[in-house]
Order: sequence, then structure tokens, then C-alpha cells
Amino acid sequence: MAYPKNIKKLAKYLAYLLGRRPDEFGLVADSDGYIKIKEVLKALSEEEGWRHVTRASLNEILITLPDAPLEINANQIRAINRSGLPQPEPDGSPPKLLFTAVRRKAYPRTLQKGVAPSLYPGILLAADRAMALRIGKRLDRTPVLLTINTDQARQRQTVFARYGSNLFLAAHLPPGCFTGPPLPKETKAPPKPPPDAPAKKPKTPGSFILDRQAAPLLPKRGRPKPKRDVVAWKETRKKRHKQNKKFDNP
Repeated sequence: MAYPKNIKKLAKYLAYLLGRRPDEFGLVADSDGYIKIKEVLKALSEEEGWRHVTRASLNEILITLPDAPLEINANQIRAINRSGLPQPEPDGSPPKLLFTAVRRKAYPRTLQKGVAPSLYPGILLAADRAMALRIGKRLDRTPVLLTINTDQARQRQTVFARYGSNLFLAAHLPPGCFTGPPLPKETKAPPKPPPDAPAKKPKTPGSFILDRQAAPLLPKRGRPKPKRDVVAWKETRKKRHKQNKKFDNP
């Protein structure tokens, strides 16, 4: 039986991602090899040629291929063959600089309290800026990139673990061992004057300031039209005309 080429190709691609090199895609599997499906779909949407993949595409692999290399458990997915899956290994000599990205709203608190894990049990760090930003944009469209000095972090008892060749994990990063962009300055609104404060004099000659508390301006009235002189003979003719109508129409 012939199966669609795109289904077989996608299954092979996912077997590599989930079973051998999730670190290449900024992903970390748990101790059982599972990764959240929504995180896998986010990673695939960043890859050229795989942005169309959805949850239905994953289900189609399981339904269509009798020897599907994947298995799904609730909202998690893993590869059947996980012999090449990397495991976190303690690293006493990580690169001098590592990078991670945090939510922009959480950045002020991060400067005070340090970096804490958000998605994984450990803080996900990358050896290059591009990967750190790629991971951060899955949580925030405009994340803040942090640069971690690993020597200073290890002096504060931070332990690093290597995951594959591109990622590192750390339980906590205290303040003082990382740097980021300066916080934007807060602009304070000018204080409102008290209600009984005198009105300011206009700077421009000839202008004035409208006093809202004063009585409202009344609309201008037009000049009264003069009454017309009543002509006596016209009034007499009107009265005769009305009387004649009464006699004509009894």
C-alpha cells in the first residue's frame, strides 16, 4: 500500500527532532522523552516547509502509517526510538557567555529577583543569541535578551547542565550574573492644579482662557423687527370680505 510522501517525510523529520536532536530546535524532552505538542508545533512553524503542520497532521501519521515512529499521550509526544536522545549532563566549564530571553513584562522583576524557570524544570540557555531569541519569541513577541556571565553565576553556586550541543540548563540565575538593556524611563504626568487655583494668563496677546466655572455665554439674539403700520382701509376691506362670505354661505 502506498502512503502519501509528505506524511512519510513528516514522520521521518519528527523522529529526528524528537528522538535524536530536539536541542537543534530549542526543545528539551522530559525524563520519559516527552515534549509538549504545542511546543513542537511552535518549533515546526519556524522551519521552512513545515509551517503547515498541525495537531491533525500528527494524528494522521498515527492513523496512516502502521509503523509510525511516534506516540502521543494526551498533549505530549515522543519518538519510539529514543536511543540517540540527549540527556542533561553537568558541565563545570560552560561557555563564558550564555543567553536567554525573558518576557518583557517580567523584565523589571527579573532584574531584582533573578531568572527563574518558566517552561521547563530548568532555565533554558543557549550558546548563541539567535537560538535564545527564537526560544524567547515562543513566550513573548518582543522578549528581552539577557547575557549570562557563567563565571559569576558559578561563583553564586549556579550549576549548569549541557543538553545536546546547543543548549544548557540552570536551576536559578541570581541577580548580578547577567546583563540586559536598561529599563525605559518612566514619564510622570504633570500634577493637576487645585480646583481653586487662579487661571493662567495667556501667553499670546489678544487671546483669552475660557472659564468653565463661569456662567455659560448666552446665544446672540437678532435685532427685533419693527412692527408694520396698520392701514385702516385694508382692515376695513378684510372685515367686509368676511361678512360677505357669511351671507353667501348660509
